[in-house]
Amino acid sequence: LVCVSISIFLTSNLDITASNYVTKDELAAATWIRDERGCESVVFTDFRIGPTMGYQGCFATIGPTATTLSKKNQIDQLADLLYNNNPQQLRDTVEQLSTTDNRHPNLILLSKRFLDPAIGFVLPDTRLRPMNIAQWDTYRAMPGWKVVFENDTAMVVSREP
Repeated sequence: LVCVSISIFLTSNLDITASNYVTKDELAAATWIRDERGCESVVFTDFRIGPTMGYQGCFATIGPTATTLSKKNQIDQLADLLYNNNPQQLRDTVEQLSTTDNRHPNLILLSKRFLDPAIGFVLPDTRLRPMNIAQWDTYRAMPGWKVVFENDTAMVVSREP
């Protein structure tokens, strides 16, 4: 009973949901995608948010990991996704990502938690490095993509038709 009470208190006061410690803002962005764009959309996001999309019945998520990209000799893609401040190059890297059935992302769900060193991505040498704030702005500036949803700490960027 004490553990349940503490969990409820922390969940309501730390602005997180119980599923994978996804914030309320991230959950709102995932819900917006489901409600406004449907589950047929392919979403590029991170390892925490991807399962939340699945919980909502939307399984077309792409979240490349350092381990997977390293095995394919494509680790530079992760560096581009997290640190390359050139909007054209970032767009090219995003558009190279694909699902196992070769579909490419038409939405990107980003969170400012990606900037937190404790949340950062695990690189092959096990270092955690957060995305920098300039990269957040680079996603906004990608040619052929536009911000379609945003709240305090999450945004959804969409490929323009």
